[in-house]
Amino acid sequence: MVEFISKKGRKIEIREIQENDWVGLRNLMNSLVKENAFILRNVPISKEEQIKNLKKRIGDIKKEERVDLVAIYKGKLVANIYIRREKFKEKHVGTLGVFVKKNYRNEGIGKALMKEVLKRSKRIGIKLVVLEVFKVNKPAMILYKKLVSKVWGTPKSIKT
Repeated sequence: MVEFISKKGRKIEIREIQENDWVGLRNLMNSLVKENAFILRNVPISKEEQIKNLKKRIGDIKKEERVDLVAIYKGKLVANIYIRREKFKEKHVGTLGVFVKKNYRNEGIGKALMKEVLKRSKRIGIKLVVLEVFKVNKPAMILYKKLVSKVWGTPKSIKT
């Protein structure tokens, strides 16, 4: 577990995802769907789907196929980040996903999560991280550019 103080003075805890996080994850994802955020989902996630998804994610963590972290503020899940290992000849590659609740953006939570997930993904042998981002998601593009050490290609942008 890692703790830090956000730009707004909030004490944020970063830790690995747990089985009992299904409610917080569902609330996070559904809040992003509701605001029509730049994510690859446009319908709310059901309780059953979230529980099934979380069980698979935890199984992948145990097999070192994934690093999956959450940011917690006062017991409430406010952000999630993961790097999922690719398959076969691309096992050294991981795909990144990051989600921050609306009222917690622009205070350093995404940056802290990115640093921690990148550090942990190296421990399981991921050497290259790829991401997909909507071109119009300027805050995300700025954050990714700040944290990238080498660019091996153009980020795959999704046109809107």
